Amino acid sequence: MKPYLDESIYTKYKSLVEANKERRKARGSWSEDEPEEIIWDTQLDGATDEEGNPVHYPWDMQNLLSIFWVQDLFGDDYMVVHTLLRVYPYDLVMINTEHYENVEYVRESSLVIIIQLLTTLAKSNFVNNLRPLPINVQGVSAPVYSSQDIMSILDIKETTLRKLRNDGWLTYRQVEGSDKIWYTQEDLDAFLNHPKIAHKAWK
Repeated sequence: MKPYLDESIYTKYKSLVEANKERRKARGSWSEDEPEEIIWDTQLDGATDEEGNPVHYPWDMQNLLSIFWVQDLFGDDYMVVHTLLRVYPYDLVMINTEHYENVEYVRESSLVIIIQLLTTLAKSNFVNNLRPLPINVQGVSAPVYSSQDIMSILDIKETTLRKLRNDGWLTYRQVEGSDKIWYTQEDLDAFLNHPKIAHKAWK
């Protein structure tokens, strides 16, 4: 049986996955012979309980997504998600493919739980207190970020930040009479939402 795609996160997040895959290609960490991104877990077909009664599993438990696809879904946050996946070890399935042995696949139901968890945490006061927050600078009307804030938000080094400024990818402001550089939320949003940024190896 083929995987169920209509309500699947595989379909919902396809554009995001493709963008992150392009970044992997640019970094040289993508291969043409990578295993299928999504498959159906046939091992659960015809399953029975202890009394021999048939057990019907929901489709999101039988949809298996390759660890490569999971990496492309979460991008730079993948290692955090990989740690969270260890909380649900029974939802990790090892599959042998044509080019790979013991490829890790993840049940879609587990990924949905993790996405819900991350969404909830993103709205929590605790996580928001950990984020770099814009500050007010005299002479600037809107809250701004420092270079250190931007490096923390984007998880980049100072040399990369300087290159982004010099190449025109990231606009910035400089307070008159000061050597300090500041970035508005508009500057940051324009960078993150640039249609070409996901396809460029800027990190």
